[in-house]
Amino acid sequence: MVVEKVTGRSYADEIRRRIARPLGLRHTYSPKPGDRTVPGPVLADGGEIEPWAWAEGGMLSNAPDLERFITGLLRGRLLKPAQQRQLFAMPALSEGAVDRFSTGGLMRAEIGGTVVRAKTGSMGRSTSGVFATEGGRRTLVHSLLPAGVDRDLMRGRVVALVGAAL
Repeated sequence: MVVEKVTGRSYADEIRRRIARPLGLRHTYSPKPGDRTVPGPVLADGGEIEPWAWAEGGMLSNAPDLERFITGLLRGRLLKPAQQRQLFAMPALSEGAVDRFSTGGLMRAEIGGTVVRAKTGSMGRSTSGVFATEGGRRTLVHSLLPAGVDRDLMRGRVVALVGAAL
């Protein structure tokens, strides 16, 4: 709502204008309010989109667009220099934090000795993420339907997958 109030344009329009178009993301969009469908074809039925998702993470994308997004973001194609610095600035966290996020909202993890940056999300029964090494030299996009799998077990599987790939 802040985006819409400040810009005078819809959240979806701002996503297209500021992110999708500059990076050439042709299959990334924010559904209109009330649109609970997922366009086909899809690899697996993830169920309908929750009505609350909207700007909280209700964007839809495909794997090539997610890869273009993370590499464009990490290589400085979206943000001004001051904002780019925030993307990597890590705030002080309590000891034992499992997930670490920069002041710009980008996840940072060290997996198998390699520093990776990531954006993840889940909606309905599906979970997805895009991971990249520094500068976006190597990337991994995943999308899973973890039916009946414990959250910690799923996290371990994703960490193993990212570690093997990157």
